[in-house]
Amino acid sequence: WLLEYPLTYPMHRNSALRLRNNEFPISNGAYQIVGAAIGSDITLQKNPYYYDAESTTIESVRYLTTQDQNAVYNRFRAGQVHLTASVPSTRINQAESLADAEFVVSPQLTVYYYALNTTAPPLNNKNVRRALDISIDRVKLVATVLASGQVPAASPVPPYMPGYGRSNRNAFEYGSDRYVQEAAALLAEEGYTVDNRLKIRMLYNTGSDHRRIALYLKATWASSLPVDVELDNVDFRVLLDRHRNKSTWDAVRSSWSADYPDASTFLSIFTSDSPNNIAGTKMPKYDVLIDAAASETEQMTRNKLLVQAEEILEREHANIFLYYYADRRLRSKKITSYVPNSLGIIKTQHLAWTSG
Repeated sequence: WLLEYPLTYPMHRNSALRLRNNEFPISNGAYQIVGAAIGSDITLQKNPYYYDAESTTIESVRYLTTQDQNAVYNRFRAGQVHLTASVPSTRINQAESLADAEFVVSPQLTVYYYALNTTAPPLNNKNVRRALDISIDRVKLVATVLASGQVPAASPVPPYMPGYGRSNRNAFEYGSDRYVQEAAALLAEEGYTVDNRLKIRMLYNTGSDHRRIALYLKATWASSLPVDVELDNVDFRVLLDRHRNKSTWDAVRSSWSADYPDASTFLSIFTSDSPNNIAGTKMPKYDVLIDAAASETEQMTRNKLLVQAEEILEREHANIFLYYYADRRLRSKKITSYVPNSLGIIKTQHLAWTSG
C-alpha cells in the first residue's frame, strides 16, 4: 500500500519544469489536466495513452476546489454536482431523503483535533492541558453537533485501524461528572478559580462544522470550568500559516488523514522533530518508541511499541483529539461502481456513468 500513496507516483521528467512555467504537467495516469482555475475547479480529460484506457469509461470530469460545502450541496441538488467530498452536518437530514441520490457514510482514517501550545503559558502546564482535555464530552459532541457516523476520539489512531487494536475507552468516558470534577480540581490547584479564570485563544478555519465544534468547546468549558475562550476564525490557508506562529494562539484546529492504513502514519507526526508536531511538545521516550517501531519487522512487537507510544502521547494531553471522521458523501444514482474506502480516496477511473 505504500506505493499507492500519491507521493510515490512517478512524474514525467519535464513536468516539474512545466509546473514552474504555469503549464499543465504531462500525465501518465488515467486522465490529463485540460483546465484549471485557482479556487474554482480543475478539469480532466481521459488520457488516450494510459495503459488501461479501455477500462476508463468516464470521458471527462470536473473537480470543484471550493471549501464551501453548503454551496456544493446546493449544486448537487441542482444536478450540477454528481459526487460530493462531504456533506455539512446541518444538511444531513435533508441529504438522507433526497430522491435519485444515495447518502453514503463510511469510517475514515482521519482524526480531528486541537493542538495546544505547549511552549508557553498557560498551556505549557500539563495539569491545565489535562483539565481541558478530560472535561470534554465527545459522545455528546458527535451525537448532537455532528450526528453522522463520527466516532469519539481521545488519541490519534482510529480503533478500526487494520491490524492494530487499542482501547478507545477514554473517548467515551471523558466529560463525565468524575472527569469534570477532576478537571476543576486540577485548575484550582494551578490557581484558576471563578475569580481568576483561565483565558485561552482558540484558532480555527472557516467552515460551518468547525464553527459549531469551536462553539461547543467554548460553551463546555465556560459552563463547567473557570475558562474563557476567545475564538478566532480564519481562512484555511491562513490557518496553516499560523500553525507555525504559536504567539497568535493557545489552541488551534487541525486534523490528520492516514497516508496509508497503518498506525505509524498518525503517530510519527508527533515526534519531537516532526514539522507536523504543531503543539511543539518534546517526548524523548515517545521518540525512542517510534524509532524502534520503524525498524521492527515482527508485527506484534511493533504494535506493542506503537501502543506504548500512543499511551504516552495521550497522557501528555498536548493535543485534544475529538473524533474520527466518517466519510460522508452524496452520490448521484447516475454514478455507479462507487466503492467507499477508509482512506477516502475515490478514483474517477474506477467509476462509471449512466445517463438513465
